[in-house]
Amino acid sequence: MLTEGDQSFDLVIPSIPGFGFSGKTALGSIAVADLWKKLMTEILGYQKFNAAGGDVGMGITKALASKYPDVVSAVHFTDLGYPMGQEDPATMTDEEKQFAQFVQQWWYSEGAYAMVHSTKPQSLAYGLNDSPVALAAWILSFGSAGASPNLIEAAFGGKDEMLTNIMIYWVTQTIGSSVRMYKTDAVAQWGGAQPLSKTGVPAGVAVFPRKRSFRANGQTVL
Repeated sequence: MLTEGDQSFDLVIPSIPGFGFSGKTALGSIAVADLWKKLMTEILGYQKFNAAGGDVGMGITKALASKYPDVVSAVHFTDLGYPMGQEDPATMTDEEKQFAQFVQQWWYSEGAYAMVHSTKPQSLAYGLNDSPVALAAWILSFGSAGASPNLIEAAFGGKDEMLTNIMIYWVTQTIGSSVRMYKTDAVAQWGGAQPLSKTGVPAGVAVFPRKRSFRANGQTVL
């Protein structure tokens, strides 16, 4: 599907450290971006490349564009993250302020999993790595946020995809290291790390039907 005329593309789909088929060492998004840049340019030999990511991959892709605009030609996202309270409200537009309020409401209703991941990941990991039922319930609970009425189809594309997702974490025993990435990023963000600089790398964003919307100035904003 990525072939157009006589043009073709290579797809490089690495496994994020701490997830699935990688080692059980959690790294922050910026450190993973450094690895991806080394992988693409030094190991695989590409002079330039595009990058795409969503959810955790969004943060990695954003760091790639910010740190390495000389080799990253363009980026694509399925989300752009959330305001985290470090922004200066005086510099925000009315729409941005309304979006921040919307995110805060979402955080209190659906964001408990991320708060646990970011603050007490090891406490959570013991239970999830010990019980496949607990693991399945935890992944299903946050993976299906906002997906109704058929949450399995909407969130995972069906039972086979859902069970494949869960089993990758179970058989590799990487649920603990995967949730620790949240804390690694949180510590970096709140521990004095410099924010990512703005970049001129072209970016595209895909917004899918299940993404929630909010009202700003009488209009629905995705």
